[in-house]
Amino acid sequence: MSDAPRPPEKSGPGIGAGVGIGCGAHVLGFLLFMATGSLLPYTWGAVKFVWPFVLVLILSVALLIVPRTRRIGAGMTIVAAAAWIIVIGPCIGLIGGFGGL
Repeated sequence: MSDAPRPPEKSGPGIGAGVGIGCGAHVLGFLLFMATGSLLPYTWGAVKFVWPFVLVLILSVALLIVPRTRRIGAGMTIVAAAAWIIVIGPCIGLIGGFGGL
């Protein structure tokens, strides 16, 4: 047996909980988008479509700063990145057009 110290036991929620919270936050963001989509002025452009999702992304990155919430923030950031790549980006392209493609 070696005398190497054992790594500290990790307690509390992990990345899986962050993924679940991130999915729930994006569902709430979508509901917020649907509720406020017609209230924001037309001059806001694409910002009126993505502001709830940017808010979720900022929250997930902010959770990465504190060591206690880092694993939750990592899970939420993974979901936020996937949402932008798979859902939000293509939808903005379809709504706004592809600029001559």
